[in-house]
Amino acid sequence: MKNIIMSYDKEADVLYVTLGKPAKGVGREISSGIIKRTDPKTKKVVGFTVVGFSKKKEIQIPLKAAV
Repeated sequence: MKNIIMSYDKEADVLYVTLGKPAKGVGREISSGIIKRTDPKTKKVVGFTVVGFSKKKEIQIPLKAAV
């Protein structure tokens, strides 16, 4: 099981979620304000970025996107 690391930038209102060891990733928006980051070499998901986090009432990340 991977560790999940979350950090929140209050000024930018952005939540960063990292799956496992922090790694560089390429982002693709999968839902309004939710960006999936994948490793460009392995294509594995390395994290998510949630823009406008405090304004969202609910956040849904499809399980398929996280594996």
